[in-house]
Amino acid sequence: MPITNDVQLQNVLQRIGTDLQDVQNYLGNTRRTDAKFRFPRGFIRRAADLRKRFGFLRDDTLKRNLSYQLILSDVFRWLLNRSDITGTAQEMLIKEGICLFASQSETILRVYCGNRTSKKKGVPGRIQFLVSTSVLDSNAADELNWLWKTRCALHLYLVEQREHQIYKISDYNRGRNAYRSLGRSISEYELRRRKANA
Repeated sequence: MPITNDVQLQNVLQRIGTDLQDVQNYLGNTRRTDAKFRFPRGFIRRAADLRKRFGFLRDDTLKRNLSYQLILSDVFRWLLNRSDITGTAQEMLIKEGICLFASQSETILRVYCGNRTSKKKGVPGRIQFLVSTSVLDSNAADELNWLWKTRCALHLYLVEQREHQIYKISDYNRGRNAYRSLGRSISEYELRRRKANA
């Protein structure tokens, strides 16, 4: 029966939560192929739709692989938005989302900049190059630099503090927005360039 108001929504959520807990209590840590709930359809985006975001890239395989990774970000987003996962588990989910957006950004920067920048300067050097060529504005560059610096916590041997009560939903959203600004800025720049050369 479709949900038509918030009272019904809360009733269904309570029932789902109770039922899932009952399943977990029964199964424990055992893995059974006949004991899986149906993941909701309509939340995870289609790879074909996501590929359209990468029109500024030429390599079709790369576009596909980038879109597949964004599907994983949908799974992260669903867990963060539709479950009450909290504490360290939530923080590590947020961290992995940030790492995913940083990985996407690193790939896009490396491929888009090509040989126009020194490999030794890495991601920060490529960001600076795109600022100097008017592809990125300083705000987008600052956010991408934050994203990359935050992503470096992926290397646990470099982390000097406990990763506890560090990552927040606002960090996940900031990382996603920084990543999106990169693709949007490149797309807008390429559109301006094509119009100027037409």
